[in-house]
Amino acid sequence: MIALAPIHNHTPIKKINIATYQSISGAGRSAIELLEKQLTDNNTSSTDSHQLFAHNVIPQIGEFQDNGYTLEEMKLVWETKKILGSNEIEVNATAVRVPVRVGHSEAVTFETESEISVSLVNELLDASPHIEVMHDGEYPVPIKHGQGTDKVYVGRVRKDLSTQNSINLWIVADNIRKGAALNSIQIAETIIDSDL
Repeated sequence: MIALAPIHNHTPIKKINIATYQSISGAGRSAIELLEKQLTDNNTSSTDSHQLFAHNVIPQIGEFQDNGYTLEEMKLVWETKKILGSNEIEVNATAVRVPVRVGHSEAVTFETESEISVSLVNELLDASPHIEVMHDGEYPVPIKHGQGTDKVYVGRVRKDLSTQNSINLWIVADNIRKGAALNSIQIAETIIDSDL
């Protein structure tokens, strides 16, 4: 959520819809080994569908909660509100496991309290030292931008077609290097740089 901090500091965000595409490394070394075995054996017929990582997308990370969301999805809701410092922000999340070894991706739509332009969003993100915005039709992918870097890569910044005051982003980061501790430090630095 570091990519949303400079935007929220400038023009308060009131709603966020996020879909995460989380790499296998987020499930640990044993999950990576299982993916490698499934890819090598090319035999996935006997595997439990919840553990069938090769050539598959699994729309469940963590246990299901009473509200139908998974624990990972609820953590995204809680952590986003905490990181942005507002319990008033409405957050909806979907967390999906994808057959990528390292590098999480996110499709994010956010709605601000007042009008915000794509050019201003790009300007705010470009000014952040921990974010690299890709312009002119370029976009980040986990295999290239989600490994071996502390930066958060943002691309496909565009106006949402369905909701006024909304912007869509595509975000990629190295989930191993860009862990909670480094992320918290960089968010604090972003807030300090914004004179808040």
